[in-house]
Amino acid sequence: MLEQHVSTIAGSSQGFADGAAGAARFNCPYGLALSPDDLWLYVGDRDNHRIRKVSMRDGSTTTLAGTGTPGFADGDWNSSSFNQPCGVSTSPDGQWLYVADSGNNRVRKVNTTSGATLTLVGKGDLGSADGEAATVSLSTPLSVAASPDGRYLYIADSLSQRIRQVRLADGWTRTLAGSGNQSFSDGPPSESSFNTPAAIAVSPDGLTVYVADLNNERVRKIAVRDVCVACDLIPPVNTTGCASEASSPPPLNVSSESPGCVLNATWEEIVSRKHMTGKREKLSFATGGLGVLMDEDYSVWVCQFGHPCAATDDSSTSGAMDAFCFKYHEDREVFVPWARNSELKLIDPYS
Repeated sequence: MLEQHVSTIAGSSQGFADGAAGAARFNCPYGLALSPDDLWLYVGDRDNHRIRKVSMRDGSTTTLAGTGTPGFADGDWNSSSFNQPCGVSTSPDGQWLYVADSGNNRVRKVNTTSGATLTLVGKGDLGSADGEAATVSLSTPLSVAASPDGRYLYIADSLSQRIRQVRLADGWTRTLAGSGNQSFSDGPPSESSFNTPAAIAVSPDGLTVYVADLNNERVRKIAVRDVCVACDLIPPVNTTGCASEASSPPPLNVSSESPGCVLNATWEEIVSRKHMTGKREKLSFATGGLGVLMDEDYSVWVCQFGHPCAATDDSSTSGAMDAFCFKYHEDREVFVPWARNSELKLIDPYS
C-alpha cells in the first residue's frame, strides 16, 4: 500500500510576502495552474490581488503580476492591478496564464515570462452580453480552463449562471450553456440552468467541459460535440443560439474553376432542419458538421439543392434534385466551391 504524505509547497501564514518556501505568505489563494513543463505553479492569490508564481523545485515564490491594490489596470507586471483574481489556467504552450479577475468582471491574460498583463474579454460591468471581445460583459467569473488545442477558453461565469466560450484568436465570446436562470435543469445547452457555476475543467480530448455547480451541489458535464458548431464558423448575430435569420455565412471565394458558384443563404436556412424534410419539393440544404461537431477527418460542408452550378448538360447526372456543394476552409475562414453532389456522392436526397 502506498504511504500517504502531505507536505507544504509554499506559504506560512496569512499575509503577503515573496521569498523562500517557508517565508512566503498568501491571503486566500484560490486558483492553481501548473505550467506544461511542471516547473511552475501559478496561484490566483485572491485577497492579495496578485498572481503568484511558485517554483516546483524549491517552493520559492515571486509575484508574477499585480500591485496588491484592488483595481483595474493592464500593463507591466508591477503596474497591472487585479480585483480578487480567482481561477487561473495556462495556455498549452505555457506562454500565457488566463485569469478570472472576478471583482473586475474580466478575464485577463498574463505573460508567464514578463508578467505583462492584458484584458482578454470583459468590459467591467456586470452582464452576460456575448459577441466581440470589446462588447462582452461578465458577472463575477470564478474559474477558467483552456482547451487542449489552445483555441478556446471556457469560463465559469458565476452570477450570470452561464458557461462562456471564448475564441482565443480574437476574443469572440458566446454562451456555451446556461439559460441564465438560477436553478437546475439538464438538457440542451440553451435550456440548461446552473446555480453559481464556480469551477471548470476540460477533458484531455477537448470534447467535454466539467462544471462544479456550487449551489446545486452537483458536478455537471457539457458535451462540446453536441453544441452547434456553426458558431465556430461565423459569429452569431443573436445570443440565444447559433442560427439567426439575420446572420450570413462566411464569404465565398469564387474560383476560376467554378465562377459564380456562391452560397447564398442565411444560417437559419442552412442549419434549420425544417428545410430538410426529405420531400422533393421541400429539401433545400444538406449539411455535414454544422449541427454536430464531426471527427477531425471530416470537413464542414453545405450542399444546396437546385443551385445553378449544379446544372449540367448531361441529364443522367443532374436534375432538379442535384445539389452543388461548398466546403469550409478553416484557415481562410470561407466557404469555397467544391463540386456537384452527383460527383461527390455525399448524400442521397431520397433517403
